[in-house]
Amino acid sequence: GAGTGGRVRIGDTAAATSPQVAAERRFGTRLAALTGGRYPVQVVPAAALGDHHRMIEQVRTGSLTMTRTLCGNLARFDQRLGVLALPYLYQDPADLFAALGGALGAGIARIIEAADLVVLGYFDSGTRNVFTNGRPVHSPDDLRGLRLRVPQDVILTDTFTALGAKVVPLATTEIGPALRRGTIDGAENDLASYLDHGYAPLAATWSWTRHRVVVDVLLAGRRWFTDLPGRDRDAVVQAAQEAAGYQRQLLAARTAELTAGLAAGNVLVNDVDAAAFQRAVRPVIDKHRGEFGDLIRLLPVA
Repeated sequence: GAGTGGRVRIGDTAAATSPQVAAERRFGTRLAALTGGRYPVQVVPAAALGDHHRMIEQVRTGSLTMTRTLCGNLARFDQRLGVLALPYLYQDPADLFAALGGALGAGIARIIEAADLVVLGYFDSGTRNVFTNGRPVHSPDDLRGLRLRVPQDVILTDTFTALGAKVVPLATTEIGPALRRGTIDGAENDLASYLDHGYAPLAATWSWTRHRVVVDVLLAGRRWFTDLPGRDRDAVVQAAQEAAGYQRQLLAARTAELTAGLAAGNVLVNDVDAAAFQRAVRPVIDKHRGEFGDLIRLLPVA
């Protein structure tokens, strides 16, 4: 009968070789095992079905079963969903994912349900960090007066302004030329982007500031999910949770591999005093707390 099986299509913007797509395929394998193969899963990677916003709409209307997107992309449905963009909510990203497995994750899921979307799991897309062409950044003092390219993102701009940097808003394409010309001292991004864009020869100091943890959500359409028989719903949730755990393992392994490559590429790498950064960005959290409603009460910085 209706709802007791059927093809599941998952759309993603990431490359077929990414930890995200590997985890979505793992979801398919696990769902097949748990349901006797009644829900064959097809993963469509590399933005073949459009960008994030387009695929979210397809999932909402039911023409696509599932997609993965940046949690911040959901803020257009409800600004409270931008809460994970705040800096240093947790000193350790592992603590953030533990919270997403509990009350914080449930709070986010409750809000997004109003947009006809169901959160099945949280993926880890790594952390954003500072890279410079000179001194390592160990504490907020090291950022004072540093000309740092920051994307046009209100919270990131406020964060680095609070940390004493001179924020320079530039398009991504301008970062390389600005480093070459010496009009900026550094920028911030995730490790894969730093390496992919070839910034290492231009800014060979990598500081693990981890000022933002990039969290993705695996989403399904609410109507599709609620129409499933109860046992199959449980199977979907279980397969998604296992896939999310697998994705975080793959991401950790890939990060370790890329980090090893930094040393080989003569990049100076250092850790930072996370507690000092957490104290220094307190005014940023206080300034923005009103935007995130009751979710802020679920955070250690409340």
